Amino acid sequence: MTVPSTLVAEVPPAWDPIPRPPRRTASWLALLAVLAGGAYAYHAVRGLVGAPYPALVRDICPVVDLQPILRALPGPVGTPTAADRPSDAASAGEAVIHRCRFSVTRSDGVTPRAVGEMTVTRYPYAPVAQLYFSTLRGDAAGSIYAEKDVRDVAGLGEEAFSHSDGDGAFQVAARDANLIIDAQLVVPRDGSVLAVDPPEPAFRALSDGIRASFPRLR
Repeated sequence: MTVPSTLVAEVPPAWDPIPRPPRRTASWLALLAVLAGGAYAYHAVRGLVGAPYPALVRDICPVVDLQPILRALPGPVGTPTAADRPSDAASAGEAVIHRCRFSVTRSDGVTPRAVGEMTVTRYPYAPVAQLYFSTLRGDAAGSIYAEKDVRDVAGLGEEAFSHSDGDGAFQVAARDANLIIDAQLVVPRDGSVLAVDPPEPAFRALSDGIRASFPRLR
């Protein structure tokens, strides 16, 4: 008798595809996000510590705008002269300082009506200028034993202040990025419009001169 053969069903093996490399779309997106954030941070920091104002010319007098100040003091105007010292180019914080002095006389061309000076200081980076501007403001404010009236000036550079000693000396200083302009004016107390209280006309003239000078120094 013939024994029937046993039929064994063949079971196909489980599908085992070739391993694929991990999908990198998410990785690339994450990398792009990091690069974009880094680029934004770079430009933000560069704007914060940058130096948009270039190196100063040696004679700053032809560059700054003294006309708003001189118009407030009608009279013969002496030729503005540079007043630099040999040590100015090697000041603290690698600052480069240039000064321009000017004077106005009465109609006789001899008697002083007012004398002034505009000091322009360029620092290598904006934070350095900010630090020294704080020192300049602190010096103008005096000490706790002899405080002086120092006021903030809005709309002039990134920060500015004004100061008067009450005896005919006026000062307005302003910082914009890595540049500081300090304008000072001394007017004899002889009834001149700028020498009487309140000191706003003098502050306005000095502020206008600084405001007009910033664009010319870029």
